[in-house]
Amino acid sequence: MAAFTDAEGRNWTIVVTLATIDRIKSALGVDLLADPGAIGELGQDIRMCCNALYLCCEKQAKEAGITDEDFGRGMLGDAIENGTTAFLEALVDFFPSRRRANLRLILEKSGSVADKVMAKIESQMMELDEDEVAETVLAQMKSGPTSGEPPESSV
Repeated sequence: MAAFTDAEGRNWTIVVTLATIDRIKSALGVDLLADPGAIGELGQDIRMCCNALYLCCEKQAKEAGITDEDFGRGMLGDAIENGTTAFLEALVDFFPSRRRANLRLILEKSGSVADKVMAKIESQMMELDEDEVAETVLAQMKSGPTSGEPPESSV
């Protein structure tokens, strides 16, 4: 069973069932069973993923007197990443074992690729020469319109 803690310190348990998948399809227009790209789409769209998380936790939230807006207030920073991971793990657990193994491998590989991409971006940013970038930007600004007047209208 997948779980995460939101930014308000509330613990949530994520269980994906067919009913959950149907609620997500109805509320968000995302068919997690028919559209192979839908899982990746949810992982990339923070708003949609947080809404899907709420739909997974809706019963728990209602029992605790937490509205969807209250739930949303708890979804920031690491809670988004942890919630997304929990949701994707619960979604993989929904499927039968033969399909689950392939989906788990996809999740692991995509996580590994994402980590490597972030590491490369960080490395490139650390190597960035701010003075060189500033000079390039200033040179581009100088080569543009210099009169300070708006361009003439073609009308």
